[in-house]
Amino acid sequence: MPPLQDWVRSVDYDCDGDLDLYTYYNSAMLVWRNDYTSGSGLQFSISNNQIKSWYGTFFNPIFVSQVNMPAIVDVDGDSDLDIITFANSSNYLEYHKNYAMDSLGTCNGFLFTLEPYCWGYFKLSGLTNIGLLNQNCRSGNVIGDLENVAKSRHSGSVLTPLDQDCDGDVDLLNGDILGENMLFLLNGGTPDSALIISQDSAFPVYDVQINMQNLPASYYLDLDNDGLKDMLVSPFATVGEDFNNIHFYKNTSNNCSNVFDFVKPRLFSEETIDLGTASNVVFLMSIKMD
Repeated sequence: MPPLQDWVRSVDYDCDGDLDLYTYYNSAMLVWRNDYTSGSGLQFSISNNQIKSWYGTFFNPIFVSQVNMPAIVDVDGDSDLDIITFANSSNYLEYHKNYAMDSLGTCNGFLFTLEPYCWGYFKLSGLTNIGLLNQNCRSGNVIGDLENVAKSRHSGSVLTPLDQDCDGDVDLLNGDILGENMLFLLNGGTPDSALIISQDSAFPVYDVQINMQNLPASYYLDLDNDGLKDMLVSPFATVGEDFNNIHFYKNTSNNCSNVFDFVKPRLFSEETIDLGTASNVVFLMSIKMD
């Protein structure tokens, strides 16, 4: 495996059917391409060591940090992967559109441009993990709820994309340093113009809600190979829940309604040896004397 730092997303950026790896590196995103063959086995090579985007006339690295994991997803349905991430020291989302398919006719390029509006027209509260909807994010003029501008700085989040209702636009789950809950944000706009219209700050409100210390991270994937994408939740920060630390929510509906039923709090970890927090393990050889 290649060296990975702080966080990793596994997505297929080059449309070859293999999962590639996006990871944090040197204040930016690095991409490892999956070069698997039946002859050589699983191997990776660097495809892009610093993903950049056009910010108007400036071509700079897309902002990420050790504690901010972006959503890497095809937002506009053109087969190349776009990026949604929190802006630097801000509580609104940037949408970096990938123009690789438009310009090159291929999905495996990195031609990003920051779109000229904040994605979804909402902000994250500066106090808790809830959304403030109907916002003019860049100017700071609030259409709905008022909030102190001094509370707009933000760092520490995990964005997980999914299409909850199969309407072709991206909805989001946000785990955050600001709370122990998971925030679901429903997109009522279009692929080209996102608009968050409702939220569930106690997700999933219909079952056991997520409540995990110090920045819960959600992952949307098929955990039991039944063709339905389930939800896994685990701590993202280095200090947090260390016992009931891998929550398994099974999808009991389909990938268009995504009903997540809580199954267990210790997936995988319940089958391992629990050494306890901050333990130092010592292995001893026992010799039987006759």
